[in-house]
Amino acid sequence: MSDLIGPEEARTIKAALSEIKSEPTPMDSGPLGCLLSLAAVVGLVVLPMVADRVGLAGTPLRATIIVLAGSLVGGLVWSVFGGAFSRGKVIGDVERAITELVEVYPNGSTDRMLALATRIIVDATVSKGPSTSRTYEPSEVAERLGPSLPFVVRVERWLMEHEGVYFVFTSSEEVGEEDA
Repeated sequence: MSDLIGPEEARTIKAALSEIKSEPTPMDSGPLGCLLSLAAVVGLVVLPMVADRVGLAGTPLRATIIVLAGSLVGGLVWSVFGGAFSRGKVIGDVERAITELVEVYPNGSTDRMLALATRIIVDATVSKGPSTSRTYEPSEVAERLGPSLPFVVRVERWLMEHEGVYFVFTSSEEVGEEDA
């Protein structure tokens, strides 16, 4: 498959890949939600003892309970959905790359189109900690890419062969056939 990508194109793809890898990884703020929930639980457990010692009662006590309960619920929601914020940047980058490639293909600068295709393949998934999530549904993006899909698949196959990137648009059966 690598014969479909010439040496100059390979250098461009490697440069685009290097640029993508050098970008700062978006922070997953989910663990902060977990910490907030934990602090709220501790606060709710210790609140009765502290309230007795300092004479906290009535409206101030109820307000403190409401704030701690809200922090507990908010922290739990934040810990579950906090990772979506970190994926959002990558999803936005891929979305812009898809849109631009569709607009410029086939008359755009080859270097730019190779860089866009590299982004589309490399950022097809985002890994944060123990989980990996898709940034897009390959079948939907394949349809959107239209006539530029074979160009993207060409880049994908080169990346799979030379950089160990997982397949996105190339089916696992095709990968298996090539290995045989």
